[in-house]
Amino acid sequence: MKGKLTVLMITAFVDMLGLAMIIPLLPFYATKLGASATVVGILIAAFSIAQLASAPLWAASPTITDGGPPSWSDCSSLPLRM
Repeated sequence: MKGKLTVLMITAFVDMLGLAMIIPLLPFYATKLGASATVVGILIAAFSIAQLASAPLWAASPTITDGGPPSWSDCSSLPLRM
């Protein structure tokens, strides 16, 4: 169990590290490519919404599979298993 938790913590750390590097630079790159401030806001919001939507699936994955991330077939039967 400790090894699985370590992998999960490393994955979360790399995810947050990537976000911390991209978010400050995203407006500069997006405006250079012709995007408006609204589009930059939508991009940042889409990432946050995707994380919010996928968090329950990651939390339920040990009960569905052998500890890995859930597959699409597991996700379709998730409401029946809870």
